[in-house]
Amino acid sequence: MRFLCQAAFRESPEAYFRRNGLLRKKETLSRSSLRTLLDMLEFVSAEFERGGLGLAEFCRDVGAARIAPEGSKDITKLRNTFVHFDRDHEKLTLDEARREAGRFFDQAIAFLEYLSDPANRVSPASSVSRRS
Repeated sequence: MRFLCQAAFRESPEAYFRRNGLLRKKETLSRSSLRTLLDMLEFVSAEFERGGLGLAEFCRDVGAARIAPEGSKDITKLRNTFVHFDRDHEKLTLDEARREAGRFFDQAIAFLEYLSDPANRVSPASSVSRRS
């Protein structure tokens, strides 16, 4: 996030996300919740897909891969099944709870695999391999 905001928007992620309403005045990127971070990631992904002033040059230099896979924000909903109390979750059978946990881990692993795949990295190093 820091690299993307500094390189593409020429400002810190805190300044960029405050200006765009995703971060309040006293909040910092390092203290943001998983949900907020994924919202930020989705916001930046949408900015890149829309293009805009200065982004075409940045995308040319680093490649045009999607920053995060579609549906990344869904990970938060699945994770919250386990970390936040909800009376409805008390009614889950052990098998249902295991299925929910499996769905969370499947999505989390797919998200991490996407981010770790060199073809999807948004950085100058990854753009060199795409042009070859």
